[in-house]
Amino acid sequence: MLTRTAALLAFAWLGLWAHDRASAQPGGTEFFEAAGRQINDVVIFDPPRFALAVGRDGPFAFYGAAMNEFQEVACERTASFGIIALANMAGGIRAGICVREAKRVRALASSAQPALAGVLAILSQEGFTLDPAKLDKLGWKYARTVGADGAEEHYFPLVAVGHGIGSLPTLVRIPRGAGRAIVVQADTMKLCENYGLQDRTPLCSNTRQALADIARRLDARFSR
Repeated sequence: MLTRTAALLAFAWLGLWAHDRASAQPGGTEFFEAAGRQINDVVIFDPPRFALAVGRDGPFAFYGAAMNEFQEVACERTASFGIIALANMAGGIRAGICVREAKRVRALASSAQPALAGVLAILSQEGFTLDPAKLDKLGWKYARTVGADGAEEHYFPLVAVGHGIGSLPTLVRIPRGAGRAIVVQADTMKLCENYGLQDRTPLCSNTRQALADIARRLDARFSR
């Protein structure tokens, strides 16, 4: 399904990560609780100052055919969480395992490299300074790796431009021969910029590695 910019911005930056205890989690209680444990172990929460909360369910987003057009993917198992910092809803994180859409997820993850390059080229033309040091600091780079176990991992930020610029760090893990895809997508911009957490949690200090660790843990936990 193709989504417009407004839909993605609502999804990520205007409240879909909001605390909502009544929200159903399509992965069921077992997956939701397991995902919460894995995220907690990696992110190193310190409640109540820095804590995980129940989030509102929704699909994952990927780049579409043009700037500010995005594709949605709904997975069979999904767990969505808000992140609280200093009593504010400061971000969110969503994890899921896709089976029916695994091939599509892999294709969308692979196509993120040229899509991101296109967005950055447009921003540069508009006068934004995006030198390598700036891109490293923002985490605005695509990376693909293949592990010793044959699993592919794709990391990229989903960048959208509206009244401002927002990004969703995204990690897709494709286990070799497993017929599934593990996706972890987070809203970390406000969380990591405004709450003094830059060096206090891997989610901010090394976002790519933190999302990869969560995906690998979920892959191992739900390998069958």
